[in-house]
Amino acid sequence: METEVQEEDLKPSFSRMRAWGIGFNVFISVVSLFALLAMLNYLGHRHNERFHLSYASRHKLTPLTLQVLANLSNNVKVTVFFDRREPLFAAVSSLIKEYQARSPKIDLDFVDYRMPGRAETIRNQYKITSGSEASRVIFDSGNQVRTVLATEMSEFKIIEGKEIRRTGFRGEQLFTSAILNVTQNKAVTAYFLKGHGEHEISDDDNQRGYSLFARLLENNNVHVKGLNALIGTEIPADCTILVIAGPTRPYEPQELARIEKYLSQGGRLFVLFNVEGLHNPTGLEQLLQRWNVDVGYNWVQDTTQAEAGEQSVILASNYGAHPIVRPLLRSSLKFIAPRSISQRQAPATSADAPKAVELVSTGPNGVVLVPPQEGVKWTQARTGIIPLAVAVERGAIQAVGAERSATRIVVTGDSLFLSNLAFNQAANSDFGNLAVNWLVNRDSLLNDIGPSAVSEYQILLTEKQMSELRWLFLGVFPGLVMIFGFFVWLRRRA
Repeated sequence: METEVQEEDLKPSFSRMRAWGIGFNVFISVVSLFALLAMLNYLGHRHNERFHLSYASRHKLTPLTLQVLANLSNNVKVTVFFDRREPLFAAVSSLIKEYQARSPKIDLDFVDYRMPGRAETIRNQYKITSGSEASRVIFDSGNQVRTVLATEMSEFKIIEGKEIRRTGFRGEQLFTSAILNVTQNKAVTAYFLKGHGEHEISDDDNQRGYSLFARLLENNNVHVKGLNALIGTEIPADCTILVIAGPTRPYEPQELARIEKYLSQGGRLFVLFNVEGLHNPTGLEQLLQRWNVDVGYNWVQDTTQAEAGEQSVILASNYGAHPIVRPLLRSSLKFIAPRSISQRQAPATSADAPKAVELVSTGPNGVVLVPPQEGVKWTQARTGIIPLAVAVERGAIQAVGAERSATRIVVTGDSLFLSNLAFNQAANSDFGNLAVNWLVNRDSLLNDIGPSAVSEYQILLTEKQMSELRWLFLGVFPGLVMIFGFFVWLRRRA
């Protein structure tokens, strides 16, 4: 029997007017939503605030850094040239993104140096040698470049006399300093003294040359120039660092007087001795005694820290408490037939007397050999821990950044470790970079920015507890999921 269709059933559910009303309400709601989102974005742009969900990536910038970023007038290109597998990458990435969020002048780029293509372009642009693959952050502004190596970013301490542990992250201090370096256009010039058998800085093919070290300085916005013997001429007024690398012949008295005058006026000196100049005192040895440094007329060996098959090569890893070597606690320096360089034991005559700190030394089995006399072999003078490098500072306030008034000196007993022969071996290039940065006091404006603490959490478990956790995560939890899924399957079949 056919069902009669009622007229009311053929009528539409909504009238035309009601349908238009619903459509208009939907349109108004969508427009209002977009307007609300636009206003929120506008307010977010005007009142930027960042929240960190991960404590490990939390980096609150100091007022000094915020002021530097707010006053930036030049664009700064920042290239994070890092191996993304490194534990430090997360902290570096999080911190540098904070800089980018605070200033539109920061142009940020991440390049993994293991990958071909872009990584090779960065190497060619900044003249990074194949042997210097350490992760780094490169700051570039108007052809002014400053590189911060990964080894500089961490503070280490020796725990309980044995374990070396990372205790602080110095990223903000170094990054803000780098931005100031590349945007303030402050000239930094290193003069390499020559004329007394020193290492040459212009010959790439010469293993004894210093061209790789000179290139490192140029890449870090330090202009490199040669300086002829100081006879009848003064040290140039624009000399920020005077480098004396491996002299083998004596200096004239007037040259020594000019170097002494330069130091007394707040000069910065980097002098490197070697065993080749052992038999010909240069006069610098006596000059440095007045700055509380003893330069040994000897040859140092260490059988326990010697390189395999090379008794004259020491892989030194015993460091003192100084900013130059603090980042190197997990590395070693490769010295080739070094001489002893130690702090001179002399009573302090005044409050502003030079303060010498020993940087690196041999192990307890170090041996000092004195040169042979006629027909006599090298003889052993003493044994024990033998210092190989010293840093000296004299200023109104020790260890506090000052400008030209504070004298700084670094002295090493080997010059070959920074030559082309060994520059990219061990942590030699890192030491050269750290020493120069300390000498020119590049972090002098940032004493208020301390390293951020690195939190470590340690859980001690017995073997039984480890076994129970293993069964819990590999057996119990997956089993519960399977049982739950089985009951869900049964319920759906019913």
